Amino acid sequence: MKQLAYRFKSAFGRLYVRSRLPSPVGGGLTRIGSAYGGWVIPEDLLQPGSVVYSAGLGEDITFELGALERYRCEVFGFDPTPRAKDHVKKVAAGRADFHYLEYGLWSSEALLRFYAPKNPAHVSHSVMNLQKTDRYFEARCRRVSKIMEEFGHHHVDLLKIDIEGAEYEVLRSVREDQLDIKAICVEFDQPTPPRMVVDATRALLSWRYSLVHVEKWNYTLVRRGLA
Repeated sequence: MKQLAYRFKSAFGRLYVRSRLPSPVGGGLTRIGSAYGGWVIPEDLLQPGSVVYSAGLGEDITFELGALERYRCEVFGFDPTPRAKDHVKKVAAGRADFHYLEYGLWSSEALLRFYAPKNPAHVSHSVMNLQKTDRYFEARCRRVSKIMEEFGHHHVDLLKIDIEGAEYEVLRSVREDQLDIKAICVEFDQPTPPRMVVDATRALLSWRYSLVHVEKWNYTLVRRGLA
């Protein structure tokens, strides 16, 4: 186990050192949202009119609401979980700049099973059934490129995905479709093999992104030329 952890840390360290830049997007980094639901992004990434796609809302949308307040951008939030739906309707009711969509993200247009967490107090469900449970609900999932077409978005300024193991399929589809996305915030949910995290990060780095921040399993990447 120690040897595996060392190999993972070494591989990740090489990726991080090679990609990290001292001054992302002409400025510093800023944290938006709570200790649980917050994310670190370049402070000058967003502006009025910017488009944010945020998948995996749960019962903490302090990042999304904080981005709206600070930047006057538009947020499109995706989460079919019933408790997430209730939370968003309660906390973001009446906001014209927060667009809530009751479906998830995936690499295709599909009806998928979302498996419950082991702890019923937790909200996050997983298409990948990360916690190996039997309870689930079914919900529609969509490919990011199809969503962008529907809303007439030729680019997205920030894609945030915290989707319990489905991030690998979504990131693969984003690369396949060569989508114009300025920055990506992704949580690589656990437990997953460390090699998957390294490979997914390397794929983004070799494509067009630089890694500018790491906080546990939350990674922030910015398209080169902006960073």
